[in-house]
Amino acid sequence: MWFRGPLNSQQLLLNAAGFQLLWWCCVLLGNSALPLAAALLLLHLWMHPQPQPELRVVVLTAAIGMSVDAVLGHAGLYRFADQAMIPLLQLPWWLLLLWLGFGACLRQSLAWLRPHPLLAAVSGGLAGGASYWAAARLGAVEFPLGNTVTALVIGALWLALLPLLLYLAQATPKPLPGGKPC
Repeated sequence: MWFRGPLNSQQLLLNAAGFQLLWWCCVLLGNSALPLAAALLLLHLWMHPQPQPELRVVVLTAAIGMSVDAVLGHAGLYRFADQAMIPLLQLPWWLLLLWLGFGACLRQSLAWLRPHPLLAAVSGGLAGGASYWAAARLGAVEFPLGNTVTALVIGALWLALLPLLLYLAQATPKPLPGGKPC
């Protein structure tokens, strides 16, 4: 998640490893992971060669992801363990940081999927569903409608969601040499 200047393969691996660390901390520790998760995200933005457009991608990703999760949660597809929740959304704070962290991967470690929308869709459908399933197995979320229904819905959503997020991340304006977005 942390770098300055052009990205090399080690930095891409660090970005992916940083997200995995964030995922495990958030899923296992819940809201107790908020200080560490926030520190990882701030470090990512501080080290990023283009922090302003990166922040826009990260926030947009979180807004879309939290909206989707809020709709699914209100529809009864899943329920999160008793923790401090974000008012109105009824989602835990750690999930917001997890979505912010995922957004920090779109232009780095997941960027290779951008020119391959079909592969991005299949990867999203499989990995997105697997991530929620793993979180459920670790006790971070419950599936009141059962594993099969939940897996089908989440997998179908992620078939479209990952290619969409990758497209939006690419379409985010980059700053001009003077620092202003184009």
